[in-house]
Amino acid sequence: MYRSFKQIINISVIICIVSASVFFLLCMSAASATASSSYVHFSATGGMSNAGDGPQQITIVREGDTSNETMKVLIQVVNSSLADSEYQFGPTLLSWDAGDNSSRNLTVTVPATIKDNIRQTITFGLIKVEGNGSVSDPASYEMAIDFPINEPAATPVPSMTPTPSPSLMATISPGVTAITNGSPSIPQNGTTNNSTAVVSPTDMNNSTATVSSAQDMPIVMFGGLVSLGVLIAAGYLLLFKRK
Repeated sequence: MYRSFKQIINISVIICIVSASVFFLLCMSAASATASSSYVHFSATGGMSNAGDGPQQITIVREGDTSNETMKVLIQVVNSSLADSEYQFGPTLLSWDAGDNSSRNLTVTVPATIKDNIRQTITFGLIKVEGNGSVSDPASYEMAIDFPINEPAATPVPSMTPTPSPSLMATISPGVTAITNGSPSIPQNGTTNNSTAVVSPTDMNNSTATVSSAQDMPIVMFGGLVSLGVLIAAGYLLLFKRK
């Protein structure tokens, strides 16, 4: 009986040691992976611009430990209220070598086309296509564009040059003077029709971007729950199976 009880204690101790070791290894592995990963994201979540202001720059930054990691990121249009032909953007693929943590710029050009809706939006997204790093928040950028209002041209003021008409003479009775009637001729107002040509930039392909997320800690929580269960089982064996 004593020998069997001693074996139970030894097995419980071994289980506790193994569980604690696995738990600490998982914690160290997750912390190491987080510390050594690089992250690529937009420097801001969005911004404003005016159509016709020329190329607009959107900054993409890279952070973290990049010493042993290369990475390629694709830029896609997630959503847009403009047609593909109404704006240009590029480059669509960004790449970083190991040790390179410099930022990159996305250039967006929207011509000053007259729009019925004054404000339009384009949302860009990042998706990793190659490498060991990851995409982190903010992984999307909403660009709002204000367009000029289509105001009608002012109507020109016509010149007032009177044109005399033939005089009308009427003699009614002796002592009544003649009446001369003249009426000016007024030209009609002119109407100006404004129309603006729509500039069609190079067509770009819109597709939905799937944004990847950084590493998290679910596996560490699972390891902790397993270790806690083993410790409870070991304590039960030590306290109650002794009888």
